[in-house]
Amino acid sequence: MTPAFVLLRFTKLYGNPWPFTPQETLEKSIIAFFNVAKYPASLQFLLMTLGPALMLLAWFDRFDFRSRLAWLGKKILVFGRVPLFYYLLHLFTIHVLAIGVGLIYQQPVSWLWGQALPLDRPAPPEYGHGLPFIYFMTLFVAVLLYFPCAWFAGLKQRRKDWWLRYL
Repeated sequence: MTPAFVLLRFTKLYGNPWPFTPQETLEKSIIAFFNVAKYPASLQFLLMTLGPALMLLAWFDRFDFRSRLAWLGKKILVFGRVPLFYYLLHLFTIHVLAIGVGLIYQQPVSWLWGQALPLDRPAPPEYGHGLPFIYFMTLFVAVLLYFPCAWFAGLKQRRKDWWLRYL
């Protein structure tokens, strides 16, 4: 899938509404190369994401849990055992953290509550943080949610209720 993505992206034959065009700098050309339509999902987007994902899946399938990185693999495996539980929990956790961080940094947060989740409302121009802060918060949320996910994975292992298979 990955070679097919590269071939289709360079040849502009099919698979994306916005064809690749080289830019004035190498950095911008690399960004433009990977700038494919996510919605609606284009063939190039699917090839670009599913190809590496399947290669990683094959690598993880052969992962040796007796190696030095076994502890990290076991921690990551917890999230794979409860994917929907993590997904639902992270939505609410990130929303609450966004409100809390906005209040701490004295940024406007009223747009974050009142209606349903603000999926279609843009953030005010004075709201936001830099990329290092976003990376830190991503890692923070993953570590924070590891504990409820590990608990729920243990619950799923101990009990065999039919509804637990879906979370």
